Amino acid sequence: MSLQFKILTALIIIFSSLTASVLYTNYSAEKAFVEEVIEAQTHSLSEQYFDSVNTLMITGSMEEREILRKKFLSKEEILEARIIRGDLVKADFGEGFPHESAANEIEKEALKGTSHSSIALNNEGVRVVSVITPFKAYSNYKGTNCLECHVSAKEGDVLGAVKITYDLTQIDKKIIQNTTFTAKLMGAMFLVALLAIGFILHILIVKRVVNLKNIVEEIGTNLDLTKRTKKSFFKDEISALSLGLNTMLERFHHSIKVVSEKTENVLHGSKEVESLSNETLANSSVQQDEINLVAQAITEMAQTSKQVVDHSALAKEATKRANDNVQEGSNNAQSAKENIESLTKSIEDVAGKMNELEKEGKEIISVLTMINDITMKTQHLSINAAVEATRAGVHGKGFIVVAEEIGELASETKSSTQKIQNITSRIQELISETASTAHETKDLALKGNQKVSDTFNSFQNIAEEMNKASMLSNDIYIATTEQSSVADSIHQNIVQIMDITSKATASSKSLSTLSNNFEKLARELKNLIQKFKS
Repeated sequence: MSLQFKILTALIIIFSSLTASVLYTNYSAEKAFVEEVIEAQTHSLSEQYFDSVNTLMITGSMEEREILRKKFLSKEEILEARIIRGDLVKADFGEGFPHESAANEIEKEALKGTSHSSIALNNEGVRVVSVITPFKAYSNYKGTNCLECHVSAKEGDVLGAVKITYDLTQIDKKIIQNTTFTAKLMGAMFLVALLAIGFILHILIVKRVVNLKNIVEEIGTNLDLTKRTKKSFFKDEISALSLGLNTMLERFHHSIKVVSEKTENVLHGSKEVESLSNETLANSSVQQDEINLVAQAITEMAQTSKQVVDHSALAKEATKRANDNVQEGSNNAQSAKENIESLTKSIEDVAGKMNELEKEGKEIISVLTMINDITMKTQHLSINAAVEATRAGVHGKGFIVVAEEIGELASETKSSTQKIQNITSRIQELISETASTAHETKDLALKGNQKVSDTFNSFQNIAEEMNKASMLSNDIYIATTEQSSVADSIHQNIVQIMDITSKATASSKSLSTLSNNFEKLARELKNLIQKFKS
């Protein structure tokens, strides 16, 4: 496929796309403009038709409105011309002709005051413009008072509507004819332009590019760097390309000579590189053996560091547990101290209460002694009363009985008082013994509290020492962990050095191999350069 054919094909595609776009845009714009004009014309026709009907009404010639309608329909492009009567007109003048009633929802909406305008296909598949314009009752509509004739209507009431349907078939055909003519004209112009461009391309570009192609193919076939392009009459990009090709051939010719000279240097250098790579390979092997010994020592040191870290961790944990036990013992000693202090206070309270009970017991004995004295006196009085009652004879018999009862009561009271006094005495002795025991318990509690305080202080001192030991264990653990981490890092670095050394050894081997290959390539390059004609 030639360059000229590709350029012409691209031009055909571009022009075809451009032509199609222009034709489509022109067709759409012309169609939209015509539709706008026809729609405005249809609105004007609907107003004319209504004005004509209105004139017939004023002149009293409404019976001839069908003649007017047929006159409008006689025009080929008008498919429909109708007056649609509203309810007010039907009320005043009757139903009218059948075509004067609303036939669909759009016409009914128009009778409510809504204008309608559309461009669409009708039932026969014909593209039409349909305009429905409602008309209202006004006291002054173009000099006419509608309310005089339509007595049932008020100002602004919808009386009916006018519908005009305009056929767009002829208009569409005309637009298509214009578009077809424009397409033919543009096609003819493009064909002429394409032939002219093809001729100019052949003279200015294709022919000269073919000459350049022939020269380059000859150079590629014969490896003849002495070939040059001829100078062109035209001063354009292709001429610059020819001049650039000649300059490139000159430089390439010179570069081939330089490359030939440098190839010898490369051959000598490749031999030196091979010698150095072999020496580097030997040194890398020795270095790798030494690094292996260092790595083994570092590995043993890292394992020892890990054991130290483990033992430090165990010592740290044991110190922590001992510290926790000491702290728990200190807390228990503190709690025992507080409990003994509380017990001492309770014993002191008990001793105080016992003293008070001892005092109360003494008062009870004093009261019982007083009651005993009163009982003795009461008994003596009952005996005296009985004697006096006996002296009184018959009149004193009743009093004798009372005196005897008082005597018995005094005896019983004396006996009960004696029992209470005995019990009180025993209670008094128990209270005295309890008070003595409380005092002794208090002294023992004070001594125990002192010992617990000493124990608590000892626990505090031990806790402080254990804290210091815990801190030292933690420091030892951190130090040994850091030492282990450093040993691991050194081990990793040694591993990396071993890896790098291994790679260096491999690279030395590869370098030796490459130097051999490089020498072979240099010799092949020298043989290739010698094939060029210079």
